[in-house]
Amino acid sequence: MEARQVNAALSAMRNKTAKNDARGIAHILRTGWFSRVHMKSREAHGMRAQFSCRKALLNKTIDLANEVRGLLKIFGLRLPKSVQHGNFDDIVHPLIEADDVLSHAMLPLLDARLEIYGQFLDLVRRVKYAARSDEVCLRMMTVPGLGPIAARTFKAAIDTPTRFKRSRNVAAQFGLTDHVP
Repeated sequence: MEARQVNAALSAMRNKTAKNDARGIAHILRTGWFSRVHMKSREAHGMRAQFSCRKALLNKTIDLANEVRGLLKIFGLRLPKSVQHGNFDDIVHPLIEADDVLSHAMLPLLDARLEIYGQFLDLVRRVKYAARSDEVCLRMMTVPGLGPIAARTFKAAIDTPTRFKRSRNVAAQFGLTDHVP
């Protein structure tokens, strides 16, 4: 049921108790005064969880890289503005190996960043493999500029395409309105 509708109906009641809320929900169900809401499948929730984990790992990798940059700056060492994630350790290691204090402090941080980045890459590989083995995602990836991550994200957001009567309703699901004067 649509949570906002149920909340509006229950807020009209004077005595807010769990028992009265249960009675109110039962009354809403009896009268049919509710809108059905689509519950996404377990597969769609799994895809969304995978993307959430991917984003968290990338953010942690960036946070650790920025921490290393900040610590190097204290010692008067600056990294180039744009360093690829894969080349980060190759650039930082020679800078810190000359100083034992710096090396002892930063090596655990670099090791943690490298491990998290490795897990991120592994998750990206899994997403790409899943997209290549999915017929719908393969079809979507034929669109120029649409890669495996965007295809899987769109598939997870739509979940069950048959619930939409028209393609225009899909656009409205994402907040895209068709305003033609």
